Amino acid sequence: MDGAEVRILYGTKRTQFSLSLGYEHLSDSQAEQFLQHYHDQQGTFSTFLIEGDALTAVQAGWGGDAKWLSAVNWDNRWRYKSAPKLTSNRPGRSSVQIELVGVV
Repeated sequence: MDGAEVRILYGTKRTQFSLSLGYEHLSDSQAEQFLQHYHDQQGTFSTFLIEGDALTAVQAGWGGDAKWLSAVNWDNRWRYKSAPKLTSNRPGRSSVQIELVGVV
């Protein structure tokens, strides 16, 4: 051994990158949409793309290039890392925190 480093690339797709999103002062019906989407994805099982209106909403809090938020640019999809965290701020208003992970 001469101390040289050897690396092996097993694929060209990015994986295990994460995205944390927080939404404040949502109406309860808006917060419910996050819970419904999580249910529709069978929790952390199914994968999905963030596109259309959802991508626009995610980009609203992002000052960088939108390509970094869209997993499709890397031939990837998203899945939930865990269930959305819902906080009731006052009657009729809630906050939601979600954690996503990029998958192949």
